[in-house]
Amino acid sequence: MTGMRSSWTRVVPALAVAALLLVACGSTKSTAGGSGAVDQTTTAAPAPLTVTDVKTLSGYPAKAVDGYPADTIIWAIDQHGINFTPDLVVSGINFGQNIGQLVKISGTVGAARATAARAIPALATSQGLGDPVDFPAGVKQVLAWLSSQRTALTNGSALSPVLLQNLNTPSCATGSVRGWSTCPSRPGG
Repeated sequence: MTGMRSSWTRVVPALAVAALLLVACGSTKSTAGGSGAVDQTTTAAPAPLTVTDVKTLSGYPAKAVDGYPADTIIWAIDQHGINFTPDLVVSGINFGQNIGQLVKISGTVGAARATAARAIPALATSQGLGDPVDFPAGVKQVLAWLSSQRTALTNGSALSPVLLQNLNTPSCATGSVRGWSTCPSRPGG
């Protein structure tokens, strides 16, 4: 949860949602695409996961799950860690892009895939490496994505029955992000 710094300070008020719950791994789990408890698409309840009440660096209350990114979804949905079904799960903003072969081993994408396997729309989002890493640019792109998808998500007209997208934002040392383009991910990648 520390990778996002205080970027979520700007996102949370901008979402204008009735309820927001931050759930994250208790520690960094790079290249952890699946779940430590069970396969990321399994719906059978594994052994209970350990969950701790924490605060983000910005002071927002959150839950830290001792496990892998997909385990946060298992805890929240399968083990009823939350008492509602989310309209959307945003996984990330992850440090380092998830492109090419990294997609299949990404914990960020793994949590989004686990969400989609439960028929809940999901966005995996990652911030490109750079000096400095530009998390505010990633936050801006997530907000733009949410704005562009809000109607489709709320009225069920998304391009697929379960929306699963992977948004990667570059860190631009000179210049700025100019928007996004959509490209398919190859099977297995």
